[in-house]
Amino acid sequence: MGLGKSGKAVERWCLENDIDFLTYDDSCSADYTPKNIENLPWKNIRSVVLAPGVALSHRVVNEAKKRDIDCIGEIEFALNQRPEVFSKVIAVTGTNGKTTLVNIIYNILRSLGEVAHLLGNVGTPLTEKLAKIQKGDYIVLELSSFQLDSLYSLRSRVSVILNITPDHSDRYDTFNDYVKSKVKITQNQKQKDFCLLPEDFHDRGYCLEGSPHVIYADWALGKNRFSKSDGSIFHDGKHWMFWKDICLIGDHNKGNILTALTALESLGVDVHQKCVKIALQNFLPLPHRLEKVETLKGVTYINDSKATNLDAVLKAIESFETSIILIFGGKPKSSDVEREIYTEILPLVATVIVYGEAAHYVSLKKTETKKIHLVELLPEAVLKARLLAKKGDTVLFSPGCSSFDLYMNYKERGEAFKKAVLLQ
Repeated sequence: MGLGKSGKAVERWCLENDIDFLTYDDSCSADYTPKNIENLPWKNIRSVVLAPGVALSHRVVNEAKKRDIDCIGEIEFALNQRPEVFSKVIAVTGTNGKTTLVNIIYNILRSLGEVAHLLGNVGTPLTEKLAKIQKGDYIVLELSSFQLDSLYSLRSRVSVILNITPDHSDRYDTFNDYVKSKVKITQNQKQKDFCLLPEDFHDRGYCLEGSPHVIYADWALGKNRFSKSDGSIFHDGKHWMFWKDICLIGDHNKGNILTALTALESLGVDVHQKCVKIALQNFLPLPHRLEKVETLKGVTYINDSKATNLDAVLKAIESFETSIILIFGGKPKSSDVEREIYTEILPLVATVIVYGEAAHYVSLKKTETKKIHLVELLPEAVLKARLLAKKGDTVLFSPGCSSFDLYMNYKERGEAFKKAVLLQ
């Protein structure tokens, strides 16, 4: 079900391995669509493979469940096809930061000469590369909550839950439902496996599904083998590397690096070789994630288009010590956007420029008319920021909303921001 990237990958696997299949999609050319759904040959269907965007409440899924037909995700399908190659899985989930973390882990493994595959929500379906994976290869998986919803048999040697903050309220009835999806990443882990968790995980009342050895992401000196203090990374209390030698900015990215090193060391990977430090030094911010666009007339422009929720915006703001002009906007994920701006964002920045659909949710208060500006389009927001910015300021595009009011995705939106900046 669903003929996006993961659906197409499953379709190709079935064609190449002589597996009979039918295709269904709500909105494009397929064997079956909503127009002829009643004609689905249920007696001949053994399982339904769901794309991540297909909710478990979908009509076809409900019909399949009535008939006791398994409904699985693309990753579960891949696991069932070649279970023997999944002995070294590092699986990562979280509301924010997943893609950066899996890329750091992947780059470290490659620097050590290990055979590693970077797959999942990061952009390449697992099934697409399944034939190339050999037993003993490392598989670094980024898993979204949507993928975890229909994943049942994965056992990762190391799992990571980076953070859990409100998101995807259009998919989950409650925040607790969203949390349950995230913790499924641990469901088959045993005591000799490892799980890295936020330090306040259990304080928030969350519970794991499996029984892995837990490492809490408390990076204060002495709490874990890797830690941070006084501008340095430490290992077992001894200086290991200077932060200034690493290009990534922000405390959350320091946490990503320490998480990557801890995850790999727990697997027995020797992360103390010189090539690992070189890999960290050469690791650049991924596109649309605190990406420096340009410094113009003393003003630095940062593209953080991937920030689609409040927590991501706050982490971005915390990454800078300069005066910030924040460009915020797009299609809000909640109706609470005005409160978020006034109570949580505005006290931390010099100015907020709100554009797009989000601007319609904000009413200007007389006391804040100089600190909040409302515009319709992103290029207008960039122009307004240019007029307001002074030498030494940072113009931070961290929209905190989805892109779907004006753009196809966060990538297109980020490119539009960069184009507007460079046209100045």
